[in-house]
Amino acid sequence: MSPESAPGTWPGCRAGILSRALGCHPQHLWGGTEQAFRAYLGKGKCQLRESSGPGGPALGVGCLGAPPEAEPSPLPPGPPASAPQGDLLFLLDSSASVSHYEFSRVREFLGQLAAPLPLGPEALHASLVHVGSQPHTEFPFNQHSSGAAVQDAIRAAAQRMGDTNTGLALAYAKEQLFAEAAGARPGVPKVLVWVTDGGSSDPVGPPMQELKDLGVTIFIVSTGRGNLLELSAAASAPAQKHLHFVDVDDLHIIARELRGSILDAMRPQHLHASEVTPSGFRLAWPPLLTADSGYYVLEVAPSAEPGTARRQQLPGNATDWAWDGLDPDTDYDVVLVPESNVRLVRPQHLRRRPGRSASSSRTPGRAACE
Repeated sequence: MSPESAPGTWPGCRAGILSRALGCHPQHLWGGTEQAFRAYLGKGKCQLRESSGPGGPALGVGCLGAPPEAEPSPLPPGPPASAPQGDLLFLLDSSASVSHYEFSRVREFLGQLAAPLPLGPEALHASLVHVGSQPHTEFPFNQHSSGAAVQDAIRAAAQRMGDTNTGLALAYAKEQLFAEAAGARPGVPKVLVWVTDGGSSDPVGPPMQELKDLGVTIFIVSTGRGNLLELSAAASAPAQKHLHFVDVDDLHIIARELRGSILDAMRPQHLHASEVTPSGFRLAWPPLLTADSGYYVLEVAPSAEPGTARRQQLPGNATDWAWDGLDPDTDYDVVLVPESNVRLVRPQHLRRRPGRSASSSRTPGRAACE
């Protein structure tokens, strides 16, 4: 018997007090709401009536016409969900210190790690850089537009051999992450995943710190003899989330966790600063509004002089802004005020100090605000 003809059922009701009174079953749920059904009753199309039976008093319903359509929710919707945006750089140890077997296993792991990621023109971009005597770009950020294409490109990468000059490769990676010529984009989160057997012919600490000072999130996967203290200091904090020691044959064990951590790093959950230079920084925040639901007011003031705040109004679909012309070695208080015309959204706060940056290829920020 069909739901429409089953006695005591109505395909437009849902689980709840009213649906139980109507005698609905889960397989007959149509997706309407109790509020919509009550509104339908109010239009005279249906009537609730009391009846008696073996089980005692019960409610029945009589309807004419088609089931009512669900009415829009009275609560205003929030910003639409969107794919995370960001630039993801894989730094692969391709030197002679890695055996051909280990290289093939790591290459397969990176391909499997990348394949399910939401890669695309308006989402994540990925690039692969080899560590060797000289760094080498296998493919830039703007070459591949899908996870499958990135996976195929990684699988086709050949081992470069040579010395393990990781520090040199990290300095090169910093340039690639902020160079428009390499397909990098300004104002999006930056993530570097370094897979290593644990050794390096040159220091990695200083270039790693420069990357972190620029707001890059560093994940490290060590498959060999890496020094725990050195790698913990090189990875982003906390090390428990950003540093993995795993045998080359067990890399698949961490793939899901690492992929989730990468996506988390690409989705800013709160106001934060990146691309820090001696005279400014770039601010980014999650999408709290839409273009039609309001606007933002961004305020920046020296912590010691709150009365000298500089303000900038931004549209509701903005998620980043670059401040320039700030004083070095001065703490600044930043306030992001979402002015929503549909719901209350709390301001977000941040304290940040412009600092030293060795990057000469940083994409210039937008004009300083008045």
